[in-house]
Amino acid sequence: MKRTLRMAIAALAVAPAAVTAQTLPGSPALDDSLLQPGAWEVSITMKRGEQVMQGGTTRYELNRQPEGRWRLVSTTESQLGVATDTVVMEQGTLRPLTHRSHAVPRKLFLDFDGTRVTGMSTPTDSAGRPIEHTTEVPTFDAASLETIIGALPLAPGYATHLPLFIAEQGGLTWAEVEVAGQTTAADRPAWEVRVKLAGYQVTYYLARDGRLPLGGRVDYPNGAVVEMRRTGGSGR
Repeated sequence: MKRTLRMAIAALAVAPAAVTAQTLPGSPALDDSLLQPGAWEVSITMKRGEQVMQGGTTRYELNRQPEGRWRLVSTTESQLGVATDTVVMEQGTLRPLTHRSHAVPRKLFLDFDGTRVTGMSTPTDSAGRPIEHTTEVPTFDAASLETIIGALPLAPGYATHLPLFIAEQGGLTWAEVEVAGQTTAADRPAWEVRVKLAGYQVTYYLARDGRLPLGGRVDYPNGAVVEMRRTGGSGR
């Protein structure tokens, strides 16, 4: 009996989404026709208590590619330098295919094949480390989270769990997604969508009409907050 209880608790710890709805790559709930190609920019501000520091800017660009693919590129410029992430996803399913990241601390290359993720993480000051994971379920690439949320059937009370691949957290991480309600962001009617991950919460504001990203924030347990505010762009 005790062994059975321990196994049940362990199962919940590994896959918390087992007790509620899950949305996997290829799920009928996803509708990527809601995603419109375009580019947008956000400014980043970091706050903790009375301390406020500008964190730079990020430019996003989402485009349709040949052979039925989406390509999402994010470029962040900050005091640490320039960091670029490029994610290629399959149209229709939003299944990730490749992720290429170039930043000052390291380069990260990932290739996705169903539940298998392989690649290489190469710090600037040490040898590269191969990555090879087999996950319990197919995952989304965490770098495309805002895009995935934009394809969900957002509505009051809507909630689901998304399986994300985060190399820095050892592979599969479940994200708890919930529509907190309707609000206004950047002078537009918006959905407020909250995402709980291990150790922090991300809030996104998406335009109700067109799912345009309008901003967001990240709240950490130590009281630190990172705010993202849309400053320009077109399309989405």
